[in-house]
Amino acid sequence: MENEKKLFSEKAETYLVCNNDECTRAGQCLRRMLAPYVPKTRRIVECVNADFVKAQNGRCDYFRSAEPVVMHKGMTRFYDAIPERTAKAIRFELIRHFGSSTYYRLRNGQRLVTPDVLRFITTVCTNNGWNEELAFDEERVEFNW
Repeated sequence: MENEKKLFSEKAETYLVCNNDECTRAGQCLRRMLAPYVPKTRRIVECVNADFVKAQNGRCDYFRSAEPVVMHKGMTRFYDAIPERTAKAIRFELIRHFGSSTYYRLRNGQRLVTPDVLRFITTVCTNNGWNEELAFDEERVEFNW
């Protein structure tokens, strides 16, 4: 709990927050949960406009689930078991999609592989004939900021 408070306090410094208490998903949204942690000394806070969300019939594109998810870190062993020709095709497609900077951040563990990114990577591997388990350097459970 203490670690979560510290994490929320750190994230609230720069993260888009929400103060909409009327939202039906406020109790499950990271943005709403972070709002009380915004330092009182901040003059300007970036916040979701509750009136805009109401105008969208309550559908909020900014909702972030407060449920921790499995993330993967690092792909340095990713291609070890994949045949070279298949690995080249997968690597090419991933770099084309993410760009080389983002791809290498994912590969080197400087950026976490989120569930959405993992779905894309899995699709690319499957489309290139690789259906085995994917090898990442580390697996962890975190909030999907």
